Amino acid sequence: MPGLNLFTSNRLELLVEKLSVIVREHPLPPLEIETVIIQSTGMARWISLELARRNKICANMEFPFPKPFVYDLFKRVKPLPDVPLVSPEIMTWQIMNALPDLIDMPGFESVGHYVLNDTNGLKLYQLSEKVASVFDQYLIYRPDIITKWDHDGLSEGAGLKAEVWQKALWQSITGTGGRSHELHHAALKNRFIEAIDRLEGLPKRISIFGISTLPPYYIDIFKALSRKTDVNLFYLNPCREYWEYAYNEKEIIRFSKTGLSDEDQYFDSGNSILSSMGVIGREFFSLVLNAIGDTGADLFEDTVKSSLLTAIQSDILNLVNSRKKDPSSYIVHEQDDSIRIFSCHSPVREIEVLHDTLLSLFDKDEDLRPRDVVVMMPDVSTYAPYVQAVFDTVDNEGNKIPYTIADTFISNTNRIATAFLSILSIGKNRFKAADILDILDNEAVYRKLGLGEEDLVKIRDWMKDTGISWGIDGNYKKALGLPDFNENTFQFGLDRMLLGYALPLKNDLETFSDILPYGEIEGEDGRTLGIFVEFLDTLFFLGDILKERASLKIWAERLAQIVSVFFIHDERTEDDIKEIRDTLTDQGLEGYANLSGFDKTITLDVVLSFLEKRLKSTSGSRGYIRSGVTFCTLLPMRSIPFRVVYILGMNDGDYPRHFENPGFSLMAQQKRLCDSSKRHEDRYLFLESLLSARDTFIVSYVGQSIKDNSDIPPSVLVAELIDYIDGGFRMQNNTSTMLDHVVTKHRLQPFSESYFKASQKLFSYSDENFKAAQIHASGKKQSRKFVDVPLPDPTEGEWSQIRLDQFCDFFRSPSRFFLQNRLNIQLGLTDTLKPPDSEPFDLDHLERYLIQEDLLASHISGKRTKAMYSGLKASGVLPHGLSGYSLFNQMETVARHFSEKISPHIQDRIEDQDEIDLETGHKGISISGRLSSLYQEGQVFYRTAILGPKDLIKAWIYHLCLNAAGIHMRERKTLVFGKEDAIIFDVMDQKHAFFQLDMLTGLFLQGLKTPVCFVPESSYAFSEAVILKNKGEREGLQKAYRKWLSDDYRSGEYDDPYNRLCFEKDMIDCDEFRKTAFLVFQPMFDQIHSKV
Repeated sequence: MPGLNLFTSNRLELLVEKLSVIVREHPLPPLEIETVIIQSTGMARWISLELARRNKICANMEFPFPKPFVYDLFKRVKPLPDVPLVSPEIMTWQIMNALPDLIDMPGFESVGHYVLNDTNGLKLYQLSEKVASVFDQYLIYRPDIITKWDHDGLSEGAGLKAEVWQKALWQSITGTGGRSHELHHAALKNRFIEAIDRLEGLPKRISIFGISTLPPYYIDIFKALSRKTDVNLFYLNPCREYWEYAYNEKEIIRFSKTGLSDEDQYFDSGNSILSSMGVIGREFFSLVLNAIGDTGADLFEDTVKSSLLTAIQSDILNLVNSRKKDPSSYIVHEQDDSIRIFSCHSPVREIEVLHDTLLSLFDKDEDLRPRDVVVMMPDVSTYAPYVQAVFDTVDNEGNKIPYTIADTFISNTNRIATAFLSILSIGKNRFKAADILDILDNEAVYRKLGLGEEDLVKIRDWMKDTGISWGIDGNYKKALGLPDFNENTFQFGLDRMLLGYALPLKNDLETFSDILPYGEIEGEDGRTLGIFVEFLDTLFFLGDILKERASLKIWAERLAQIVSVFFIHDERTEDDIKEIRDTLTDQGLEGYANLSGFDKTITLDVVLSFLEKRLKSTSGSRGYIRSGVTFCTLLPMRSIPFRVVYILGMNDGDYPRHFENPGFSLMAQQKRLCDSSKRHEDRYLFLESLLSARDTFIVSYVGQSIKDNSDIPPSVLVAELIDYIDGGFRMQNNTSTMLDHVVTKHRLQPFSESYFKASQKLFSYSDENFKAAQIHASGKKQSRKFVDVPLPDPTEGEWSQIRLDQFCDFFRSPSRFFLQNRLNIQLGLTDTLKPPDSEPFDLDHLERYLIQEDLLASHISGKRTKAMYSGLKASGVLPHGLSGYSLFNQMETVARHFSEKISPHIQDRIEDQDEIDLETGHKGISISGRLSSLYQEGQVFYRTAILGPKDLIKAWIYHLCLNAAGIHMRERKTLVFGKEDAIIFDVMDQKHAFFQLDMLTGLFLQGLKTPVCFVPESSYAFSEAVILKNKGEREGLQKAYRKWLSDDYRSGEYDDPYNRLCFEKDMIDCDEFRKTAFLVFQPMFDQIHSKV
């Protein structure tokens, strides 16, 4: 029968049980739909599952949100559009349409300040969004103000300057002469309530379930609706007592300043947690009581004080304050871990601690399932990468925990949406090469073009090799007010590619019409090049189109065409593309254009702002309450009960979140019951989370500095909970405080020894971390190798003949040689293949060195070097203009002077004895190669750079080969020239040279089976200090560490990805490092005669 029925309980399970009884015992007619109003899709799923479990079926039910449900009711009074015409989205465009014509009117001075220097219309759009949001709040929370404006009046706060311009703007967007078209929520509500008694076909029964708060607007509608139909309000009330006047301390202080008598100033906060965090719920409780007139049917259930958690829940239920009672009234046992608060050093450590904690909970309770756990956080997108990194990469398959992540942004899960936004922004971002590669790397894009992954690798190489960095061409740069250099633009690179494909390359630096052909594209690669050129042409043409202002409808058409042109549409991309199209068609730009009447043209900046907001909105509650642990954002109405509730990111300043209402909002002038307050909503959400935990409530926050380990305070809500516990409870044995029991300070590293001692608070399930802790605890320095057991010997004949260049490569980096040649592992290629984002403004040391080497070769061979400048300029290597020319002259001077220095030593070249094939002392192993730097004075090496250990090692190996081969020449010595110094390796006895070569060969063969602990720079620094400078090994290791580890000024050898994979950070402390360093460098140092 019609009426408004209130059911209140502290347990959502009891409310859903009551709902299931009503549905089961009082079924609606077969064709009637059971309507249950909710405020989150997660709640709808939970109710469906619970009703199905209790009634064996859940069918013919709908779960609308309040706003669309009420709008559907309004349609029964008068035909209305499918979409409310006065919605924030539509009002934004209406305001943007109207505001420019009003901006010069009296009263609009403050508004005009917001849009000063608004060249692209973005400020106007953003202001319109804010005003539309405020107007939307007025419709729900201040309908009386809107009604006054509709009748050309002012609110009770008449005289406020902000109201004058807002009223004029409102009247402008809703009608002329102050006459509203009466299609907004405030007018529709009044019309509906007046017509309620005449309406037919209303739902037979309406249930409002689990809603913690609603504005008076909705309560008025539901109260009126109850005259015609059965309306059941299932209200989750945290307290069974009358707590309308359970004020918090701030409110009590504010009341004390109002001049009330002492008798009237008697306030009791009741329970401090409830009064502090429950403002939203308290106001709704008062609103409901005033609307219904009684407390309704009480379905409260006493909470058994079996744990600290249930004791606090009981205090809140019974409006008891633990701080005002004897702490001994509830004693906490040592085993009570129902409430835990974790202080960590970083978000990553929070997730690592979470993983171990969940494993512990599952171990202790076999009935606990992953779906019984919810993990909430202020922003799930912040933590999602860490969750995936930790939960997906466990070191033991038995420790894997299934999980789902809900509330992710559309653009985080929809890669096509990300690429779509990148395409629109490409012109604004100056057509950077890396951005274009990112677009091409999207599967939906390269499949549309008919390309494969191997084609993308080629295109990436071509772009990098031809020097493309950014910009279309020189004219594009000129339009930006920059010098019109064509170098390093796309046109520059494409000219090189196309000419190189058409013309065979004769000389590395030979130009044709000032273009240097790029000769790496041939044969079938021409198809890939053609597709790439066409793709760029389309993108550049699009850049020009997107600069033009257009109407919303034209923009919708443009963007729809972009989606069609750039992305393949098939079963794999259908859902992602639909999400984009929804922002453009009737549900997006096109629909808003039709409904708002917006007829002005706008820029790409405005369109991007609209799209980014839409595509960065959450994708709903996909993944909420599935088979695994649920990770989700802290959102209102998430009071669904879970056995374990875990909250991450409760950091000071991050939660409750800070929201600033616009200064022109009239709602701030006079607060009313159930006004929207995001900060109070966050506080109430934390309270609801605490109350929805059935067994365990855990909070985590970054409470220790990762830099200096200093304490960082938690969220004020966590601090209040800690104070409440510390002031109202005590431990059973009195050996520890409540604070020590509840709060756990976790260690910086997951492999800390503390996690593997007998402790209930600190523990770990990680095998890898246990091994690391054991090593650390033993005090022994051990070098971890990439392979625990050496690989088998190479197959017979595979390495029987070692090429001299291979032999030298091994000693440049034994770890890289092993991984590449025995395991076919290539590392560190991705970043090096990415083209730069800007043209060269200078050259690094390696680039200068390579050019100087080419210039030196030209000087030695007697060639002119001036032609090289044109080739280098055309290659895009040099900085543009005079700076590039000046830099080239500097390098040319260095090369010329160096040539003059070494010329006397490289006369009378020997060319008839340079081939060698040496049988080593290792059975079946020989070293062969060509000694190409032989002169009558000796073997000569040179390079226009400071000599380093790698140069000396190579020269030493060649010197050993020279003397072991016994080549006839005036002197079998080796000279090595560098930029600043030179050295000589003395002539050696042939047998001694063979012996030393055999020693190095043994190390080489060992390095084919396992990584050898030899790294040139660090090993040389150690050996030099100990052997040449007579320092102790301790000081030698200190010198080695400076080369091994990075500092603020240089990169260490440990940063090499091959070394990092093969060795631990403390590798150079092991005996093998010292032995190999002495084996390589001791004989070399003995043979160095003197400097030239």
